[in-house]
Amino acid sequence: MRRYGGRRGRRKGVWLLLVAGVAALAMGLAHHPSPPEPPPSLVTPAVAVVALPEAEPLHVGGPIDEPPTPPAPPRKERWEGVVGRADSFYSILTGHGIPPARVLAMASRGRGKRELSHLTAGQPYTLTHEPATGAVEFRYRTDDDHDYVARLEGEQFTARVDPVPWEIRLRHLAGTIDGSIFETLRVRGIGDAIPMKLAVIYGWDIEFAIDIRPGDAYNILFQEKWRNGRFVEYGKVLAATLTVQGHDHTAIYYKDPSGYEEYYDPKGRSLRKQFLRSPVNYTRISSRFTHHRLHPILHVYRPHLGVDLAAPVGTPVRVVGDGRVVAARRKGAAGKMVRVHHNDLYETAYLHLSRYGRGVRRGARVKQGQIIGYVGATGRATGPHLDYRFYIHGRAVNPMTIKSPPAEPVKKAYRQPFLRLAAEYQARLVNEAPERAIASSR
Repeated sequence: MRRYGGRRGRRKGVWLLLVAGVAALAMGLAHHPSPPEPPPSLVTPAVAVVALPEAEPLHVGGPIDEPPTPPAPPRKERWEGVVGRADSFYSILTGHGIPPARVLAMASRGRGKRELSHLTAGQPYTLTHEPATGAVEFRYRTDDDHDYVARLEGEQFTARVDPVPWEIRLRHLAGTIDGSIFETLRVRGIGDAIPMKLAVIYGWDIEFAIDIRPGDAYNILFQEKWRNGRFVEYGKVLAATLTVQGHDHTAIYYKDPSGYEEYYDPKGRSLRKQFLRSPVNYTRISSRFTHHRLHPILHVYRPHLGVDLAAPVGTPVRVVGDGRVVAARRKGAAGKMVRVHHNDLYETAYLHLSRYGRGVRRGARVKQGQIIGYVGATGRATGPHLDYRFYIHGRAVNPMTIKSPPAEPVKKAYRQPFLRLAAEYQARLVNEAPERAIASSR
């Protein structure tokens, strides 16, 4: 009995412990109730990014799209020099280490053989060599305006002629005329090319030989062309004002977008007219147009249906208007003469020439201002001069009284750009300090 009672007592104790634990747990849960479920979020949950096994690793520490480093350009060797008296194309290139076979390959080619075998002493050259490829380029100054460029790359030979770029410098001169404008500018070291250009620009309105007087003034903006630090020649007269007998004559150079170039007044009216006032820069009128003149050689009275413009032998004679040459030959007392047909209304003639201009022959087309001959004393003449004649419907008229209509003004489409340029040039003439001087009397 004691044994049975002992087992039942132990079982009863275990159950009591289990009941007590469950009761304690229930009391704890009752004391700490479960939290309510949170409300649904309005934010879309983030999507986890899973790296696939084949995915490339991310770049760390630099830009993702960093461009590849470009290959280094091929190394070049470059030499500059001047052709010496004993130099040849072969000696220059081999002297700089170019293999003789490469030199002969260039000099034997048809397109380059003549130029490369006739180098002129004193002319500059530039030689470029790429050791990695064997390419050779030889640039040679053939004259003041052109470079001959020969290149051998692999077995391919090329040759071309490049224009040599100018350095354009602007020069601004102003002063008072003493004597002639030629003498005045010559004293200042300016060649006759500038006053000659002015004579052409103003050729319809100003007779340089008789209109310009001491005390008149000039104000000129013009180009000088330089190359390698050396003056070569004069360029365009960009703007000028000549004050002649108290009246200002302003000329503005303008080249429109279509390529047409002309000189205009500040309002855009062309200075050019159908005919030049005079075909030559003369020193004086030695004989005027008349129907009753005592001939200086024959000593008889007869008409002189032109004007004699005295000038030194060789002075250029320019055609006064566009036209076609209908005669260019020697004709008795007229000597060497040229006759030009301008249109059905006008013709002009130029007598006593020493020689003809280049390309002047019967049938040739000539442009206004083109040199058609040079002053002489051929035929019946007492001294060098040009006998200039003007015909209307075949009848001789006094050339000095012709009223020529003007050419077209600046085109309407280009008027505003022209006016802006004209204002800029005029401001420079007026406000910019020029190389001002007054030539002294000699």
